[in-house]
Amino acid sequence: MPSHSRRQFLATAGAVALAGCAVADGLDLGGTDWPDTAEGTTEPLPDESAGWPQFARDTERSGFAPEVRIDDPTEEWAVEMSGGLATPAVVGDRVFVYGSTATESGDGDGGCVVDARRASDGRREWRRPLPGFGDAISGCPPLVYRGSVYVGNASRSGLYALGARDGSPRWAHETGDSINEAALGYRGNVYASTGSELLAFDQRGREQWTYRLGDDRLASEPPAGAGGRVLYTTSIIGSVVGLEPGGTGSSDWRYVREASFGTPTVADGIAYVPTEFEDQRIHALDLADGTHRWTRSIPLTTGVATDGDRLYGATDGGDLVALTAAEGTERWRTTLVESENAKLATRPLVTDRSVVVTTDAADANGSATTTAVDRRTGGVRWTVDHAVDRALDGAVAAGGRVYVPLYASDGSTYRLVALSDR
Repeated sequence: MPSHSRRQFLATAGAVALAGCAVADGLDLGGTDWPDTAEGTTEPLPDESAGWPQFARDTERSGFAPEVRIDDPTEEWAVEMSGGLATPAVVGDRVFVYGSTATESGDGDGGCVVDARRASDGRREWRRPLPGFGDAISGCPPLVYRGSVYVGNASRSGLYALGARDGSPRWAHETGDSINEAALGYRGNVYASTGSELLAFDQRGREQWTYRLGDDRLASEPPAGAGGRVLYTTSIIGSVVGLEPGGTGSSDWRYVREASFGTPTVADGIAYVPTEFEDQRIHALDLADGTHRWTRSIPLTTGVATDGDRLYGATDGGDLVALTAAEGTERWRTTLVESENAKLATRPLVTDRSVVVTTDAADANGSATTTAVDRRTGGVRWTVDHAVDRALDGAVAAGGRVYVPLYASDGSTYRLVALSDR
């Protein structure tokens, strides 16, 4: 499922690094000027919804950027962080990067930071350290919503809100568990999961409601929002729950199976929810009441992206697959991994003509490769090799660029690469 799930985050960033970020109570590299709530709200950035403001681009988690067309890209710029990196958000001419500066030259002992960088050349416009100490970050990628940036903080196990224009602290809410999944901005509120509960906040940081899971359930995937509902999924005893965004956050419906559900992707009133481990399927559910439409058995290793007509996902055999959204019928399958030790585990990005994924190299001496295939035929359109061997998460696209988060398997380098036709 999404590469920023709790499982993969701990595997790639390292559980030891997370512990190092959490042990330093009383050490506030980000200062102590984070209020519990903000006095007012922030104005949305211009064309905020036209970029890539949150995980999988939109509240439906479609992963679809139809206005972006790239035909023959090269690396335009790259930035590096040494202790961790999350998938960026992109709005207008700013790329919002959340990572760690553990051993970055000139930053002292380092810590968790949010950067705003220029989309044209990667130059930093502002930086905001977060409270705490250590060389790891939460697995929660930046959410840009109505003029603020929201990230999870592993050091202080909470959600932090910053002003998107200057990085100024707005509010912070500490939680019992780290927020390691992408937050959701939907219908005026921000929703964040700790793994055992879903928290709803207004834009000033005031808690609206909490949806708590039982001891037999765990949430390890980002929520989605569509059709007036927040969709929250669980594993162990698997369920997909449709929650009311307002009021008390009560559930409208629940779909339960003995499976571990991933992040829902919504198109035309249908929620497509993949499951993993022993029961690898896609479940198509009616968004209005959770009614089952169809189920397709397929061994996906990623979440699902959609252009509305087709669903796209990567399999554990290294294939990129296209299915019809109406029935789950396979339309094409393209093998992108042929080496036994290489793998394909990034959530697909769908652009004007392409489906874009990044494959890991077979070993640390190889190069990760970003590949675009034609979304209608499955034929390879272009490839770009990178200077490091692992794909950290799925690519994002906005403003004529594709941004690919990567890392070296020895843990020494985390790299964000901007690709374009320029």
